[in-house]
Amino acid sequence: MNSSKLIPCVWLLMFALAPTRSEAKTVTLALSLFSSDGCSFFATVDSDPSWKNLKEVKVNGATKFRHDKVFVDSYPEEIKVNVVYGSDWKPGHSCALPFDPVKVVFSAAWRNPSRTLVAKGVQMNAEWHDPGTWCELRCSGYWTYTIRVDSENIPITDELVLTVHAEDGRVVSSLAGRLEPIDRSAVPTLPLP
Repeated sequence: MNSSKLIPCVWLLMFALAPTRSEAKTVTLALSLFSSDGCSFFATVDSDPSWKNLKEVKVNGATKFRHDKVFVDSYPEEIKVNVVYGSDWKPGHSCALPFDPVKVVFSAAWRNPSRTLVAKGVQMNAEWHDPGTWCELRCSGYWTYTIRVDSENIPITDELVLTVHAEDGRVVSSLAGRLEPIDRSAVPTLPLP
């Protein structure tokens, strides 16, 4: 084969095998967890600096996130999960199970289509918040819980599953969520005392 015909073929082959990239848009990632069954708990995860102002790009058909040239592939060593529960909230699920909110226990797992990995963690606090002085007849207080969950070497594509157990071990609620690009104007916030 003539070398003048070989050069264009080599270029075409290199182009076909090179990672495909499209125009990058800037995003911020957030992780919120919602009840999939049981009582109405809600949770958010404190934002990590590595989740802000990322470039969302397609590499070989897969969505990736990067800072400059460095791809963000995994969670930080640890994340802090902020959980809220209000006993008079209108649940979208059945919450007929009696339990003492001060005595709930949390368990966590990281899940993807090929495996579930039990996560280590510790509950840091449980706190009751009285209804505000503005509250009249139709509202009551709520509980907040703070949990630290180990997340070292966990791919950012994994889903966090948080299970709430009553003191006797019964499941009160299950929550799940994954990192998603967010629109800051649409981010729900937890009530603060």
